[in-house]
Amino acid sequence: MKRAKLYKNIQETVSLFGIDWKLPYYISTGNPLHKLPHHSFLTDYFVIGICVKGQVSIEFDGNIHMISANELLVLAPANILHFLSVSDDFRCVVLFFDKYYLLKNLNDPFILERLNFFKGGRNTLLKLDEDETSRFIGICDTIKEKIASDKYYKDEMIRTLIFYLLLETAEIHKIHSMPQSPIASRSEDLYFKLIDLIKINIQQHRDVKFYAEQLFV
Repeated sequence: MKRAKLYKNIQETVSLFGIDWKLPYYISTGNPLHKLPHHSFLTDYFVIGICVKGQVSIEFDGNIHMISANELLVLAPANILHFLSVSDDFRCVVLFFDKYYLLKNLNDPFILERLNFFKGGRNTLLKLDEDETSRFIGICDTIKEKIASDKYYKDEMIRTLIFYLLLETAEIHKIHSMPQSPIASRSEDLYFKLIDLIKINIQQHRDVKFYAEQLFV
């Protein structure tokens, strides 16, 4: 791999794919990729995405990974990525988000690192079933709808939905992981309590501060 070029933010990375973007998060449309970066690049944000159709070959962690339909990829910051090839029918849904945008108004700056798939800055590649894939894509579609909307609380809605997507992903990861001790840690308990709170209150309460107060974090 050639020496990685450093891209300091999401906007610069998205520009590699021929897209002009100004926000601290980005979610792909699922359309074909007509342009791929020719060199590797270093990320400083979180990446979570799923291959919907076809295949893509990506180098990260010092290894080449062939990712195909229904495979979910979760990357912590400070990864060197290199897109090697994609099939003609490749489609994906990918979310980039900046940690500091997501954690605005939260008291715990390490909540993301305690999610089971982000612990220790590690990366995760999971094979999902059709139901899990549909659930993941459904939340992403809702995020895209909110980005395109002109709602007054749009930013708070998007932030809350990204948290919801991460927690659903944590739930999927837990199911696919090796059996663990039945005694959950406090942080794991918080995550699943938050899932329940969001499901009950999402229509009335869309800002992250409400959920943080309910969980005393």
